[in-house]
Amino acid sequence: MTERSLRKRTSSAWANALSVRLSHHRQRQTRRYAKRMRFERDGRRKSSVGGRFSQAAGRVEPACRASSNGAPLCDLLCALCVSVVGGFSGFCKRFSLSLKADSFSARLRRVKGAVSTVRQAARIREFFHPVKPRLEMVEQFFELELEQALPMVREVGGYVLNSGGKRIRPALVLLISRMLGYSGDRDVRYGAVVELIHTATLVHDDIIDGSDLRRGKPTANRRWNNEVTVLVGDWFYSRSMDLCLEYGDVEVMRRLNAATLRMTEGEILSASVRGRVDVSEATYLDITRRKTAELFAAACCLPALFEPSLNWFEGHLHQFGINLGLCFQLIDDVLDFTSAREEVGKPVMADLREGRATLPIILMLEKADQETREKVAEVARTRTFGSMSEEELLDRVTQSGVLDEVRRRAAVLADQAVEVARFLPESPERDALIGATRILLERKK
Repeated sequence: MTERSLRKRTSSAWANALSVRLSHHRQRQTRRYAKRMRFERDGRRKSSVGGRFSQAAGRVEPACRASSNGAPLCDLLCALCVSVVGGFSGFCKRFSLSLKADSFSARLRRVKGAVSTVRQAARIREFFHPVKPRLEMVEQFFELELEQALPMVREVGGYVLNSGGKRIRPALVLLISRMLGYSGDRDVRYGAVVELIHTATLVHDDIIDGSDLRRGKPTANRRWNNEVTVLVGDWFYSRSMDLCLEYGDVEVMRRLNAATLRMTEGEILSASVRGRVDVSEATYLDITRRKTAELFAAACCLPALFEPSLNWFEGHLHQFGINLGLCFQLIDDVLDFTSAREEVGKPVMADLREGRATLPIILMLEKADQETREKVAEVARTRTFGSMSEEELLDRVTQSGVLDEVRRRAAVLADQAVEVARFLPESPERDALIGATRILLERKK
C-alpha cells in the first residue's frame, strides 16, 4: 500500500468517525429538545435541585428504614424521603406546593426547609441512639396495654399514640436511668407512663382549645367526638397511676401525681386569662412552668427514685428538667410565628387563634402603640383575624425583634440546663442529654 493510499484511507476513517459522532450529537440534541418541550407542555418541568434531592432521598430512605427498625424515631425522615423519591413534583405535592404559582426561589426555600427537617430528624435519632432498644420496648409496652383495653380505647388510643410524637420524655427517663447505672426494667415502664400522661394532656388540650389539627393529622376529638376523646384521656391518666401501683412505687406515684396536679393548675390559670393579652411575663412563665416544664422535670427525676442510692441526684435532675422544659416551650412559641403549617403540623399563629398570648406577643405589645394593642386584643378576644390581617401581625412581631429575644432567653435556659448537667455522672448518656438541649433549641417543628 502506497503512502498516498494509506493517507487517503486514514482521512476517510476519521471522516466516518466524525460523521458518526455528529450524528449521535444531533440525536441527543433532538431527544433533549423533545423532552424539554414535553415537560413545558405538561407544566412539570423539573429543576436540577429537585432531581438531586430525589436521588439523595432514594439513597437515604432505605438506610433510614434499616436503622430505625420500624420505630417512630425516624418516621418523619422516612415520610419525607418517600415523598420526594417520585421527583420534585411529588415533593411539591407532599408539601402542598403549586409549581405554577410558586417561583423557583420559593420552591428552593421549601426544599432547603425540608433538608433542614431531615437533618433535624437525624440529630434526634443520634440523641435517641444510646437507648434505642429500650425505646422499642416502650413501644411494645404500649401495644400490650392497648391489646388489653376496650376496643374503643384501643382504636382511639392507638391513633393518638401513633400520631408522630417524638418520645422525648420517655427517652429522658431511659437515658438518665442508664446514666445513673440502673439496670432493672422500671425505666421502660415509667418511660411509658410519662408518655401516657403527656398524651392525656394533649388529648384534653385539643378538646379545650377546639383544635382540629395536631402533628399534621386530624385531632382525636375531630375524628371521633369530645365525649369519647375526653374519656380516653381519662383512661390514660388512670392507667398510668395504676401502672405505678402495680410495682408499689409510692414515691414515683407521688412525683407523677404532683406533676399532673401542677399541669392541671397550669391549664386552669391559662383558661383564666384566655382571650386576654394583658398578661404579665411572670404569669406566662408560671403557666409554662406548670403546664410543660413540670412533666419534663418529673421524667428526669424518676430514675433517681428507683433506688435509694440514686436519691442524691434528684435535685439536679429536677432543675435540669425545668430548664429543658421551659426552653422547649419558648422555642415552640417562636415556631408558632416562623414555621409553615406543614412543618409544625398545625395552623400558624395557632396560639393567638385559640386566645392565648405567648411570650412573643407579650413582649411585642410592651413596645407597641395603643392602636396595635387594641387590634391584637380584638384578635385574641374573638379568636379571628378581623381587626388586623395575619400578615400585618406577623410583620409587627418580626420587626419588633421579639422573636430573637425569645430565642436568646431559650438559649440562656439551655445553657443553664447544661451547667446543671455537669453535676451528673460523666457518661455517653450525659453527653446525649447535653446534646438534647441544642436539638431542642434548634428544632424546626
